[in-house]
Amino acid sequence: MLENREQEVNQQMSSLEKDAELEQLDDQIQQIQRDYDHYQAYRDPNFDFDSQQYYQGPSMGLPKFP
Repeated sequence: MLENREQEVNQQMSSLEKDAELEQLDDQIQQIQRDYDHYQAYRDPNFDFDSQQYYQGPSMGLPKFP
């Protein structure tokens, strides 16, 4: 989404406005990339989440099989 906005800015704005907007968008993209890299570092590849089991299990006070 931010990369699409970056393309729009390149096409529409004058050079000073464009440079400021592109710098801001680039900062946002880099921040998202850092957050994603941090997430990847701590993510457990063996974690298997089964939403059906979770939402139908006793933790929700529901019967195991509806």
